[in-house]
Amino acid sequence: DKLEPLSIALTFDQIFAELKTYQDKPNDPWVQFSLATLLLRQLRQQAKNGQTPDYSQVRSLLSQVRTKLPQLAYVPMKQAEVALLSNEGEAGLKYLNEALAIEPDNYLLYAFAGIALIKNEQQHPIAEAWLKKSIDLNPAYGFSNSFLGLMYYSQNKPEAARTELLKARAIIPESPSASSFLGLIAM
Repeated sequence: DKLEPLSIALTFDQIFAELKTYQDKPNDPWVQFSLATLLLRQLRQQAKNGQTPDYSQVRSLLSQVRTKLPQLAYVPMKQAEVALLSNEGEAGLKYLNEALAIEPDNYLLYAFAGIALIKNEQQHPIAEAWLKKSIDLNPAYGFSNSFLGLMYYSQNKPEAARTELLKARAIIPESPSASSFLGLIAM
């Protein structure tokens, strides 16, 4: 059977029905996590279209999953995303710290956490520390350098930005992100 891609315009009930075809246990935490992720994607699209998204179902699903899978660090990461999308910065930061406490050696979590805070200037010191921690944990993951460079650019630190972006381009030459960001600095 060929799987058709899910449409962004699916309703909660349609998404849930789709997930039920893959798993016969709708209360399974992995199904709930997948459902929350898909629903969050739909809500982000609503926000882009000027609608006010209601995150209550996502929050409820993630709370249920967190109870069942307390050591899955990606759950508080998703909870942080919801909080940050809802302009609840302190709650978002709390969830990010909880995720990092669960997996303190996970370079991707540090990268995602740092990236999540880049838009908030007041959180730049934390974002910088987390992106640097990601780099320390895995120097081969050049995207952390790339986002660190982008943050430095937003802080009007062109030399620091250029240094990180050149490192990123050397590590991941196949990725256009570092070169694109370097183009911003040159303008």
